[in-house]
Amino acid sequence: MTRLKNLSEKNENGRFIFSSCTHFSVSKTTESLSFKIVLSGIEDYKVNGNRYKLGIDKYLIVDKASNLDVTVDDINGVEGICIFPNHNLVNDIFRCGHSSCEDLLGNPFINGDFNILENTFSFKENRAGVFLSSNIPHVIQDHNKSKDIDFDSFYTALIECLVIDQLDSQRKLKNLSSIKKSTKVELYRRISNAKDFIDDNYTNKINIDELAKNVFLSKYHFIRSFKSYYEKSPYQYILKLRLEKAQELLNKDYSIRETCSLIGFSDEKNFRKAIKKHAISYLN
Repeated sequence: MTRLKNLSEKNENGRFIFSSCTHFSVSKTTESLSFKIVLSGIEDYKVNGNRYKLGIDKYLIVDKASNLDVTVDDINGVEGICIFPNHNLVNDIFRCGHSSCEDLLGNPFINGDFNILENTFSFKENRAGVFLSSNIPHVIQDHNKSKDIDFDSFYTALIECLVIDQLDSQRKLKNLSSIKKSTKVELYRRISNAKDFIDDNYTNKINIDELAKNVFLSKYHFIRSFKSYYEKSPYQYILKLRLEKAQELLNKDYSIRETCSLIGFSDEKNFRKAIKKHAISYLN
C-alpha cells in the first residue's frame, strides 16, 4: 500500500486519523465507535478484557464506551489508520437499517442506541472490510496528490456496510444455543478466536480437538456452534480456505504437486478429488 503522508481530518460526520510511531501506550474508555487499520507493523489491543493482535491482514471494530488498551512497541515503526464515524450518524443509519417505514415516518428524530459486536475481521469476510480495502488506497492516493476527499460519503457508505454486517451477525447469533445474549456473545468470541487461528494456520495441520480445548469448549459444542454461526463446520471451513488458495496458486501456474504441498494436503490423489468435486479449474 502507498505510504501515507500526515493526515488528520475531522468534520461533523467523523474523524479520519493517520498515525505513525515506534512506541505508544494508552488506556482509556472509548467515546465513539471506531475502526482500527494497520498499514505496517503490529498493534496490540485489549478491548473489554479481550486481546487482539492487529496486523495488515485484518481490521478491528471497537464500540463506544469500551475499555481500550493500545500498545505499540516496534523499532521499525507502525503505521495505522483510525476512523471515528460520528455517533449520531451511526445511530441514524442503524435505525434506518432495521426500523419499519412506519416508525421512521412517525418518529423521524428519535435515535436508538446500538451495541456493536466488537472483533477483528479479515477484509474479505464482510461488506465493511471489502469497502475499507477498496477505498482506503483511494483515500491515501487522493490525499497524497492533494485532491479533495468526500469524507461525508465515505463515512456514510462505511456505516451502511457495517449495518448490514451487524444485522447479519445478530441473525447468526440467534442460531447459537443459548438464551442469554451475553452468553451468545461470549460463545461467538470463542469460536471467532478459533476462526482467526484457522485463518492464520490453514495450510498447516490443525487438530480440531486441540483447537476446541484452546477456546475452552468441548469438541461437539465447538463444532456445532462454529457451524451454526459460520454455516460451515471447522473441517469445511479449512477445506474452503485451502481450495481458494489452491485456485490462486494454480492460476499462477503452480503445479498440482507444488500446490498440494503449499496448502497442506498430504495426499495428491485426495487433493485432485477435492478440486474436481469443488469445480476448481487447473491445467496441470
